[in-house]
Amino acid sequence: MVKILIVSSEADIRLVSRLVLEKAYPDYLVYTAEDGEDAMATAEKTMPDLVFILGCNSIGKIDGLTLCKLLRESPRTQKTKIAVASASGTRMMVPALISGASSFIVMPFDPRELAKTTKELLEET
Repeated sequence: MVKILIVSSEADIRLVSRLVLEKAYPDYLVYTAEDGEDAMATAEKTMPDLVFILGCNSIGKIDGLTLCKLLRESPRTQKTKIAVASASGTRMMVPALISGASSFIVMPFDPRELAKTTKELLEET
């Protein structure tokens, strides 16, 4: 079963993102985390196929770029696809990709973009 982890410090963004993905992919398990620490613990436990980090700088003590690096360094999550979204526009795209992101999304975004990105990333081999 495909597992997705959504990371955002904003409860509304987590909820809408989860609902969009659960509607688009009813057979997928969707987990959420409100900060980098919770995300790392959840990822280590659940080993998601895809992680959405929604907000690079606003997810607690571990920022989004650091979380990306930590996910890449962990043997349990190093092959996980990671999509990073930032309200800083494309300015954060290169740092996100260097940190290990598989994809980058500019915020604000249409929630349907999550479903599209999910499909694209999970179809990559």
